[in-house]
Amino acid sequence: MLSYMTKLRLILPLSICLFLTHLSAQNGGRYTFAFLKQSPSARATGLNQSQIALKSDDLALAYNNPSLLNPLMHNGLDFNQNFLLGKIKSGLASYGYHVEKVKMTFQAGVQYINYGEFKEADEYGNQIGTFKANEYAVFVGAGRQLNERFSIGANLKFIQSRLETYTSTGLAVDLSGSYINPEKFFGASVVLKNIGAQLKTYYGEARSNLPYDLQIGISKKLPRAPFRFSVVAHDLLQWQLRYDNPLENETSLLGEETNTKSAFSLAMDNVFRHLNFGGEIVLGKTENFRARFGYSHQVRREMSLQNIRSLAGFSFGAGFKVSRFRIDYGIGRQHIAGGMNHLSISTNFGSFKRS
Repeated sequence: MLSYMTKLRLILPLSICLFLTHLSAQNGGRYTFAFLKQSPSARATGLNQSQIALKSDDLALAYNNPSLLNPLMHNGLDFNQNFLLGKIKSGLASYGYHVEKVKMTFQAGVQYINYGEFKEADEYGNQIGTFKANEYAVFVGAGRQLNERFSIGANLKFIQSRLETYTSTGLAVDLSGSYINPEKFFGASVVLKNIGAQLKTYYGEARSNLPYDLQIGISKKLPRAPFRFSVVAHDLLQWQLRYDNPLENETSLLGEETNTKSAFSLAMDNVFRHLNFGGEIVLGKTENFRARFGYSHQVRREMSLQNIRSLAGFSFGAGFKVSRFRIDYGIGRQHIAGGMNHLSISTNFGSFKRS
């Protein structure tokens, strides 16, 4: 049995873990290492994580889909910092390298989240110190072009979580495949994410699942207009994303509660909870300026408050190129209380060598 003080020391970081799980628009309480579902970059945040089917020099997109790794990412370096509610910070740093001899592009880096510092108290409420809580995943990945259109890729992640003196470790892989048709400005991808296991639990409890996910995404740019749209279907391994919302029920004279919506309306609501939509305006031959927006119906439905207008579920962002650096900023509105503010800076060592 855990002592009262031990439970007290665990409750804050564990509560935050569950809160972040809810913010990422997933049904919480069924898996650990929820930070793996955090947006990896400002561009992904601005598009509401709707882009997994675009092959470019953007190394952060390859973390979500390793089959997008390509020679344009050779010597690419990417830094991303996400500022969340409650002074919680998450981020991603990665590096790309292409090996022509084996026709493969590799990436390596770390994804992390820092929950901050907490006060530690005994069972009488007396403060006896402080403790920290953080999690990270060290990853390596590889992608290979099979022919002119198809490519495959994989990531391997070693995960560690530290909540006060309690630690947990895990191992996960991402598997993906992409079809890219540059003549049609079209791309389609399938990604199987976070397949693995919790190797060590926090204090001997039963092992939890990882936040595994099956995603299918498409991307299409209009041939004569500077606009690209994208759609990602997520959580396809768990079809029912709706939950019993008492606000949708009405009570009959006999005291029975029934949902006021039709079966078709409920089914369509569940379908759209699986979809994230994004759009991007791109200007310049090398897309020196990008403005973007995104929408998540699931976040909108789960995080909005009744009779209060908000931008929950919507996201916005912009990015521009300055000399050898690309700077992106993204805002993800998760709730009336706030959301995510994401900053990304990327560059390529090769551009310095050429100059």
